Amino acid sequence: MIRVNGLSTLNFVSRPAFRSEENAPETVKKLSEEKANLTGTEALASYNLAIMNNAEKLDQINPLELIFKPEEEVEGEKIYTSEGKLHSIVKEDENIKTIYTPSKEDEDLIDTVQMIDKKANKIMKEQSNYIEDGKYNGAWIGGYSPNDGKLMHSTIYDKDGNVERATLFNHPKKDQTLMISRDVSENEYNMSFYSDKRDMYMTLDQDKNLVHLSDSKKVNNFKHKDTDIYFYNGTAYSIYDSEHVVIPNAFGHEKLHNPELVPAERYIPEIDLKGQEGEKSYYSNGAIEKNVIGDTTAYFDINGNLERVQKGNKEITIEGDEQAIVENLGDGKTRTTELYNNGTGNVKISTKESYSEIYFDENKRPRDYYEGTIDKNGEETLKLSLEFNEYGMLTDAWKR
Repeated sequence: MIRVNGLSTLNFVSRPAFRSEENAPETVKKLSEEKANLTGTEALASYNLAIMNNAEKLDQINPLELIFKPEEEVEGEKIYTSEGKLHSIVKEDENIKTIYTPSKEDEDLIDTVQMIDKKANKIMKEQSNYIEDGKYNGAWIGGYSPNDGKLMHSTIYDKDGNVERATLFNHPKKDQTLMISRDVSENEYNMSFYSDKRDMYMTLDQDKNLVHLSDSKKVNNFKHKDTDIYFYNGTAYSIYDSEHVVIPNAFGHEKLHNPELVPAERYIPEIDLKGQEGEKSYYSNGAIEKNVIGDTTAYFDINGNLERVQKGNKEITIEGDEQAIVENLGDGKTRTTELYNNGTGNVKISTKESYSEIYFDENKRPRDYYEGTIDKNGEETLKLSLEFNEYGMLTDAWKR
């Protein structure tokens, strides 16, 4: 999770750009041609959905425990910036380091917590608290794979410490994502599977009976088929089939030819920003905090990792392989480029009154375009949305 200028949170999550083939076979017959009283099990058997191979995991959805509770007093080493401000509180044992980072608005409130495996130097678990009007208003917890660092579990808590939603994540193959959730507030389960060939989604009630099944399958580069099945007490009662055919076109390209809507290049330091001679500042524990080298200022976290760079009119926020690059273009105009670790990203031009934004795939092909207005409070209102396929053809459009 990356914060630009400490204000907005960039989660670096984009539309999956999946390229691998599916194991979900073709439907043998249209459900509408089969008996109308299909049970949930029979319907799924007809579709032979790979997602159901994970149905047993519905019983494995256990919420992650809070790392930090609002009523707790945090103990550990307090680390201060070179300006004397509390940066974090660190508690560690032989294997785990836990870092508590206070809110920038109120250092008595904890904003984020990270549990780090000291041997692997990887985040095991993290908590992000929702803070509104100086009070805790819930929290999000994430648990990560020790092998590849991918998110494997997440839990959302409400302001009273009750679980709202718990989710399991799985990646059956490269660039495939399976999500299985239990929504406590709605008394239901959800299962989702995303890939470049097929998107599937199911809702089940608290007794694990199917309520809704949605299947969107790519037939070829110009057509995909959608099927929705609705169930009552586990038995199908309504089936909707539809086809979406893209007519070859070049509409919307005029929006993509804005010379300012070009993503910035990924930032790669040309020198050793930590070791280079410069004006250095240090945290209270002796770790380097920042190094000023000419027009470049490099900022580091308490573990010595580069987390932010200011260079000329650019500010680059870095977390692992992901970057957010904000450029000041003058006259209140900025260009923000977000580069994700799967090769996708987006670029956004913002003024005081309006914005325009392009999302691109791993091959840098534009896939989505958005534009809208910005009011005096910074609230955005979407006015135009365009979606393109990998061949640059307009596949969906919305205009207000």
